[in-house]
Amino acid sequence: MMRKKGFTLVELMIVMAIVGIMTAVTIVSLSGARDRKAAEGEARKFAAVVREVQNYALTGKQLGTGLVTCSVGMNAIASGATSYGIFYTYRSGDDCNTSASNAFVTNTISNGVAFSSAANAFSFSVPRGEINLGGNPDPIPIQLSKGSATYTVCIYRSGRIEDVNGSVCP
Repeated sequence: MMRKKGFTLVELMIVMAIVGIMTAVTIVSLSGARDRKAAEGEARKFAAVVREVQNYALTGKQLGTGLVTCSVGMNAIASGATSYGIFYTYRSGDDCNTSASNAFVTNTISNGVAFSSAANAFSFSVPRGEINLGGNPDPIPIQLSKGSATYTVCIYRSGRIEDVNGSVCP
């Protein structure tokens, strides 16, 4: 009796089920990685903007003529928000304590990432770049999240700015 070589229908169905399960596991793990990468990328961009604001204060960058800048800072960081503002505070008369502020620019974060923690306004003084925490704790933890992925930008009183994986500053 001759036997034909090949696979039975049951064997093919088992292999297809195994391949389907492996594909589903891969897709689920890749979607989590996509959220982590988006949150990490936006946290790094936000940390770079904070460093840029700090640099504006250290260099004494001016927006207009005839104005004396007292500080440069950030505000409007609210939980669930996707935008934040950068502002300049100008001297009014001889005193920086009675100054007027002017919004410089509003930035947005993208890729479905949003702030998951709120922070009061904070600023860097001109010309030394010393931080005014504005009622925030030291360090200021600003969390950005997408899905279950969270990255935190930590702004320390010493002037150090870092982005870390997770929701806690070291």
